[in-house]
Amino acid sequence: MSENFGYRAFDEGVRQFTIEEWLEILQDSEITKAKDWELIDVIFQSENYVSNATEIGKRLGYSRHNPVNKMPANWVKRMEKKHDVKLSFTENGKPKY
Repeated sequence: MSENFGYRAFDEGVRQFTIEEWLEILQDSEITKAKDWELIDVIFQSENYVSNATEIGKRLGYSRHNPVNKMPANWVKRMEKKHDVKLSFTENGKPKY
């Protein structure tokens, strides 16, 4: 059960997590915080698992979408720090969130 799951890298050679690593990430409260679970829950409750920051923000009780835009990036940064990897890059080699 070491196949890759979930995150699809847009760039060749970008690190992907195995199922086991994803399970560890989801269970690690230093990486996946309560707000991340709230975001995941809203997306899973959305039609076809798709939503936008404005709709997610409303469902999470925010008056604007700005906090929602930062949530996935902050989650990825915690993953990168804990696993000592960079997950995605722009064409010029800078981190992409």
